[in-house]
Order: sequence, then C-alpha cells, then structure tokens
Amino acid sequence: MLAELEALQTQTRMAAREKFIAAAWRQRPAEELLALAADAGLSGAEGDDLLEKVSRGREQVAHVEQLPRLRKDAAGANSRFEKVQARANAEIAKLESEIQEAAYEAEVAQKAAYAVEESSRQLLRMHDEGLLPANEAPDEVLQMIERRNAEESFRQVDMARMNAFEERNRWRGIVRNIEERLAHVPITLTSQRDESLLQDRLKEARRQLADAETTLKKAEAASEAARKAIP
Repeated sequence: MLAELEALQTQTRMAAREKFIAAAWRQRPAEELLALAADAGLSGAEGDDLLEKVSRGREQVAHVEQLPRLRKDAAGANSRFEKVQARANAEIAKLESEIQEAAYEAEVAQKAAYAVEESSRQLLRMHDEGLLPANEAPDEVLQMIERRNAEESFRQVDMARMNAFEERNRWRGIVRNIEERLAHVPITLTSQRDESLLQDRLKEARRQLADAETTLKKAEAASEAARKAIP
C-alpha cells in the first residue's frame, strides 16, 4: 500500500513539475510558478535552475525559428557568390589570354626593333667607312650621325668648361696665397718694397681671376647649350 502511495505521490510531483515547466515556458507570474514548484517538491534553487534553463531554451527556440530565413539568405548569397566567381574566373581567363597574346606581340615587335637598330648601326659603320653616301642614308642613320656629332661637340665644349673651372680655381688659390703672404709680411728693411711687389702681384692675380671667372661662365653657358642641342 505504501508503495502505491509513493508511486502516486511521484506521479503527482512529476505532473506538477511538468505544469511548472509549461508555466515557465509561458512566462507565468512568479506567484503561480512558486506554487507549482511547491507542488512539484522543488526547492527555490531547483526552481531557479529550471527557470534559467527554460529561459535559455526560449532564446534558442527564437534563434532556431530564424533558421529557414537564414538558410534562404545563405542559399541566395552563395548563389550570388558562385555567379560572381564564375564571371570572375571567366574574366581572369580572358585577361590571362590577352596578357599572353600581348606579351608575344611585344616580344615580336621588340625583336623587330632590335634587328632594325642593328641594321642602322651597320649602315652607320658603312657611312664612316665611306661606303654609304649621305643622300642614300635613311633618316634614322642621319639622325644617329647628327646625335653623335652633337655629343662629340658637347664633349669637347664640356672639356673646355672643366679646364676653365680648373683655371678659375687655380687663380683663386694664387689670390688666396698672396693675400695670406701680405697679411704676414715681416717687418724688415725691405718689407715696404716686398709688400709693394706683393700688392702688384695681387692686383694682377685678381685681374686674372676675374678673367677666369668670365671665361668659366661663358664655358658653362656653351656647355649647357651644347647639351640641349643633342637631339
């Protein structure tokens, strides 16, 4: 008999527990939940633990209910991605083909240009040997001759500029040396005559320096003009 009563009591508590859980899902008031928890023989901590689990379950239900829409969104996004990827792959393949074709054309054109340039150099050598009259030379060869002559002219003019630069610096050194000697002329019986001689030499050195400066400026201008004249 006690066993039957115990079984009945267990069934009653299980039913009360199920009612408590159902009420928790419906978010019934706390007073109702408390009474149902007491009927189910649940302590306050056990009731709170079940309420927390139901709350998490409710959140998961809301999350899972989004699954059909999310699957649809994912399928649409994946479909768009596959279409874009397919177009991109096709475009990449097309561009790679165009790159290879352009690279081949560039290589062929460059080789042709190198071959013609070599022919131009050979004709220039023939001209230098007197085997190619100027009136028979192509414009390209005539331009090469003109450029070579201009470069040689620039080289000579620039060499003159370098010489003028060195000459200017030489006279600068001479003037500086005389000025230092004048500043340290010892006082002797001939010091006045020595100083007079140094003053005359300084005057002449400064005149030479001024001429060297003028020559250098003209040489620099000529060098720049010759450089710009190179075609």
